[in-house]
Amino acid sequence: MAKITRIPGNALPFAAAVGVGLVALFAAGCGGNASTAAGGPLDAPTSTSEPAVPESNEGGFGAPAAAQGEFDGLAGISMVGTADLDSDGCWYLSGNGESALLIVPVGTSLGDDGTSLVTPDGLVIEDGVQLDVIGGLVAFDDLPGGTDGRWGNYAAFCDPRYGLAAVADSVALAFDAADVDPGVLAEQLDASLFDTDYDCGYGFATGDREGRWALHIDLTTPTPSGAGTVTLPDDRFAVFVVAGAHLFANHCDDVMEWFEPTRTPSVTWEVTAGSFVYPEATNDICASEAATTTLVGASVDTPSGPVALDAVDITNAAFGCFAG
Repeated sequence: MAKITRIPGNALPFAAAVGVGLVALFAAGCGGNASTAAGGPLDAPTSTSEPAVPESNEGGFGAPAAAQGEFDGLAGISMVGTADLDSDGCWYLSGNGESALLIVPVGTSLGDDGTSLVTPDGLVIEDGVQLDVIGGLVAFDDLPGGTDGRWGNYAAFCDPRYGLAAVADSVALAFDAADVDPGVLAEQLDASLFDTDYDCGYGFATGDREGRWALHIDLTTPTPSGAGTVTLPDDRFAVFVVAGAHLFANHCDDVMEWFEPTRTPSVTWEVTAGSFVYPEATNDICASEAATTTLVGASVDTPSGPVALDAVDITNAAFGCFAG
């Protein structure tokens, strides 16, 4: 996981690459949270040396669906990738030359042709589609039931060299920015959307927990230009609202793993009026203090006309800190 580095108030922000990957951390963390119950039976061989021969309507192992309560306590991380069905009937989440065995949500079943998955809410997952997954990465050794359980057999049959399973609490088709109606977004825009703050840097960022909305107060210069009240517009700051998907993906993180989503904005609208107090940036603030500001009287310029926002409080708990 990327670490946070304190940058003095008069230094230039930077992001330095580090050699610590996220996969091992997620695997350990998610595995520790997983239930140890073996769960219900799956149409799987009980021995990898003598694989069972499925009936024509079984589709190999059947749908690789979790049992109720089997993976409680997943980390809730966002993962993206391609649904990949191999010739043995095994499903993977794949991207950038990497893969993890895909375990789909409780209640998912095989489609009629055996080459698709159907979630309880009717989403059809076919080989090759792009997916957005919320869940966790679990090491094969930490799968419920151990090596002799149904998931241990499934992993051994499919391809044990991958070592990780992408376990989905929820799954959706990947977001398509082209499908979004800006007029509908303008009607949804409201200060109540911005209830989750994101740390790092000399600016301020807030949004919703799903990463579909974001509000940024960013500096247009490398370093802060002094504390005080800022009345918009002000050339020292870029203040704007974004709608889309995964809008805080890799925020203040200098390590990008294959399964991590990329920021996908659909619309970006400037905040053309309003004011906020910019705090004093000192050399020690990253180590000991958070910075808070309130954007008041904001007016957002949308294609449907200006949208006024109620006051938005934003806290940057790592003010003056950067990935590195």
